[in-house]
Amino acid sequence: MRKILLGLILLIFFTNNALSDVLLSRCFHSGYANFYMQKRLEEHKFEINNTRTTLRETSIISDLRPNDIAEFGKIDVQTYKIDYLDENIISAVGYAADGYIKQILTIEPKKQKYRIIREDNQSSRKLTDDEFKCEKVNLAAINKSGSGSGSSKSGASGSAFFVNNKGNIVTNNHVIERCSGPVKVLYNKKEYTAKVIAKDSTLDLAVLNSDVKPNQYLKLSKKSGDKLDRVVAAGYPLGYKISDELKLTAGIVSATKGWKDNINEFQIDAALNPGNSGGPVVNDAGNLFGVAVAGLTDRQNLNFAIKSKAVKDFLDVNKVSYSTATVEFDMDNKKRLKLLEDSTVFIYCN
Repeated sequence: MRKILLGLILLIFFTNNALSDVLLSRCFHSGYANFYMQKRLEEHKFEINNTRTTLRETSIISDLRPNDIAEFGKIDVQTYKIDYLDENIISAVGYAADGYIKQILTIEPKKQKYRIIREDNQSSRKLTDDEFKCEKVNLAAINKSGSGSGSSKSGASGSAFFVNNKGNIVTNNHVIERCSGPVKVLYNKKEYTAKVIAKDSTLDLAVLNSDVKPNQYLKLSKKSGDKLDRVVAAGYPLGYKISDELKLTAGIVSATKGWKDNINEFQIDAALNPGNSGGPVVNDAGNLFGVAVAGLTDRQNLNFAIKSKAVKDFLDVNKVSYSTATVEFDMDNKKRLKLLEDSTVFIYCN
């Protein structure tokens, strides 16, 4: 059981550029779990994304005594924004999902240790101050970026789709958030420039405007799928490394909630890979059920999509036009393929 837990990693970013280098691994808390002073071992692992702008921490409570058994196997993932990075020290800041708790992270790679201070985000009152010791460190993960600030940016790519005939494109926010230059759209083998007009980091959605007049666009389904509903995910996994052809995978809706009971997402078993981020997930009628966003590695077909209702609310708030499907009858496969090919695009930036 322990080996299985230690192999589980949450893949947060489904962009080609989001692959990360493991900096620290097998890091253990030195404190105790409870009043009885029973040792609680928390295994933590830190990864740096390729842009050297964020750290991802995966933590697993890997060994507890019987009266702590309810917590055994708990897995948590936290993302930190890097403020400074070199071989001697890394400083970064993260926030709990509700924004109430601020987490200040200080890593000393050469000493193979790190410290997390948790504060009340309103009063700056210190809540906890924990230190961890790590068994493994990979200094090459830092050296790739050199010393100094971790704010440098590099290119990214992903998938997107049209929601109207005016050139508006929807994708994930994490696909375009690291762009230092204009976003490029490839449509019918021609390159266009797109401008980000709205984004939401909580929903992980972004909408862009381009001069493209698509042959077809996707209509939003009035529902986001029930369990066992069939779905097709479209996108460009690994970008153009395999080919410039749109790739499709099929599956079903596995659950109506996403990671950690996120009601804005649902779970699918259709295969997703880096580069699928921002691509559409449609039903048998060719209407938008959701937007591919994330999944779990080292596990088969545990993937997630943002619900069409969340997309609708996001577009409404930002006054972007779209159409809601009035017909939910099954579409012929050839027509649905043509619809996806005409409406789904590859996007990238520097």
